[in-house]
This record gives sequence, C-alpha cells and structure tokens, in this order.
Amino acid sequence: MEQIKDQITPILEYIRQLRESKHYSQDYLAYRLDIGQNAYSKLELGYSKLSVQRLIEIAAVLEVDVVELIEHRIDSQKVSTIDDLMELT
Repeated sequence: MEQIKDQITPILEYIRQLRESKHYSQDYLAYRLDIGQNAYSKLELGYSKLSVQRLIEIAAVLEVDVVELIEHRIDSQKVSTIDDLMELT
C-alpha cells in the first residue's frame, strides 16, 4: 500500500503546483468538481483515494492532458533517482 502512495504523491504535488500556477484556489477546483473544499483538500493531500475518473476531471479543470500528470510523476522519479545516484558518488 505504501508503494502506491509513493507513486501517487508526485502526481498530487504536481496537481497542486498547476493549481497554484493558475491562481486557482482549492475552493474553485472543489466547485468545478462539484465537491466540498474539504473533500478536495483531502484528495490533494492524499488522505482520500484519487480515482481515475477524478484525475481526468481535475486534468480537465486544469486544462492539461491527464497523461501529462502521469508523465510528470515518471519524470520526477527519474530525476530523484539521478539525484540519489549523484549523492552516492
């Protein structure tokens, strides 16, 4: 279960970064997703499970392709792996 959280966390962090870069509040995203702000906050923080459908809806509100959110996670893992390797040398 911890492995799944490790894979989801970079996606959630990127969603937050995109939301903030567009100057969207959590309230705004919650409104667009037809959920409460508290429910949205729990999604973004990883306290609630992020369904594929909800991920697609969030991507639409943020005007990005859902693939970008997933690819960013993969790119982040590659960067952190390289950084980890550099620290060992």
